[in-house]
Amino acid sequence: MTALSCDRVRVERGRRRILDDFSLHLEAGRAVAILGPNGAGKSTALGAALGLIPMAAGAVTLDGRPLAGWSRTERAGRLAWLPQDAPPQEPLPAWEWVAAARYRFAESWADAQSAAHRVLMEMGIAHLAERVVTTLSGGERQRVALAALFAQDAEIILADEPASHLDPAQQLETYARLGRQVRSGRGLLIVTHDVNLLPALDCPVEVVGLREGRTAFTSPYPGDRLVDGLEQLFGVTFDAVAVAGRTLIAPRVGAS
Repeated sequence: MTALSCDRVRVERGRRRILDDFSLHLEAGRAVAILGPNGAGKSTALGAALGLIPMAAGAVTLDGRPLAGWSRTERAGRLAWLPQDAPPQEPLPAWEWVAAARYRFAESWADAQSAAHRVLMEMGIAHLAERVVTTLSGGERQRVALAALFAQDAEIILADEPASHLDPAQQLETYARLGRQVRSGRGLLIVTHDVNLLPALDCPVEVVGLREGRTAFTSPYPGDRLVDGLEQLFGVTFDAVAVAGRTLIAPRVGAS
């Protein structure tokens, strides 16, 4: 079973510590959500976990081996990444962007193309297949990026604000798809500002609250410590409300 571990990771920019003493363990078949205010270090945590950001201290391991010891192709079979905002630089048709995500497979380009079209169809965006990605709207581009993420077929998914640019129906569907990935045995590390999208995963979620680069709290969703933790993170009062059998958490208007 694939496992990703961050052990006391520290990331610095100049004299500022962006991430400090950050630890996390994620196994395939489990979901962890990182929440926190802007500038808390959430995206940096993902970048460090992927080996994309240099560390000043600490270690990241994949299945007990240092991340640097894995080849790029090996790593791509275990870790798939959806960045928060990575506009495509090449004017490629959408299907080609998705097909390129399958570079780790020993398959023909025709098979990669077929797989890309299949994923686009499964996601209900087959009509975007021939559209040039640089001409797509933010929401369309996000859905194609998600298709590329799923086409990579990795064992652990790291997703930074996967519902950004999407309308409410698409947000729920995106989280539902990610939840199905977890229930099928994949791991999920997700950064989000919207705690109320987590129930759409329909699987157990461990919430990690980050503040100024350090872990402020951990709690299952929903959990007794979650509301208190969110209030400390964001400095506002939250209420937990039962709606249609689920717990929703909302900031209290006018309260702080």
